[in-house]
Amino acid sequence: MRRSRAVRSFRIFVVIALGLLPFTTNASGPVGGNDADVGIGVGVISDPGSPDRLSYSVTNAGPAAAHHVVLQVPIPAPATLRDVVVGQPCQITTPGTDHSGQVALVFDGLDAGGQLPVDVFLYLPEQAGPIGEVSATVSADEVDPDTANNVLTQLLSVPRKPTIERIRVLANPFRLEITGTGLTFGPFGSVFVGCDAGYRAQIESEEPDGTRVVIGRGRALAKQFPVGYAVRLTVVTSEGGRLETTYSRRR
Repeated sequence: MRRSRAVRSFRIFVVIALGLLPFTTNASGPVGGNDADVGIGVGVISDPGSPDRLSYSVTNAGPAAAHHVVLQVPIPAPATLRDVVVGQPCQITTPGTDHSGQVALVFDGLDAGGQLPVDVFLYLPEQAGPIGEVSATVSADEVDPDTANNVLTQLLSVPRKPTIERIRVLANPFRLEITGTGLTFGPFGSVFVGCDAGYRAQIESEEPDGTRVVIGRGRALAKQFPVGYAVRLTVVTSEGGRLETTYSRRR
């Protein structure tokens, strides 16, 4: 009997001792069925050259629907708020038109696999240069298994505006040579032709210092410039600088 009590007492002690040990969980473990992985990314900007627009895409990778989804976007001075455009009804709190400060949007819910487009339009100062970082955040009531995608930081800046000094035709094949300043295009800049910017011209070559660019080429471009008609050119640089002008082809 004594031996049995000793064994029983030892077992009780072990259980109590184990209960005193610290308990930890692995944050990268399996996702629960009620978790909602909300995130934020760069939205689709349809307009060519939009440095005055912060475009976002709020997503939910699931597996559960997210509730009380909150997007917060701080607008640093001297930039100020112009307008907020959203894809579905929500509660919006802003510092007011033409003011800097926090913009907050509260959505009732977002289904798993869903997406919410949000565009914040700004007034920017005239002087070119960086303004500051904008760190937008998103959250929901549910447990989020991956918080790394809950913050999106972007540098807000005023791009240098390009200038155009001369436009002339280069023949065989038909091309346009544009000279000026700030004409840097890279993979993101473009030259659009027409009042609705419906034709995107091919960038054939450009000078590294931004003083010259040649757009082409051939009959497809020539058709955009009927002789004697003033045709609009919209120049959008890789920095987001934008300039509109017209060109009239003489021959």
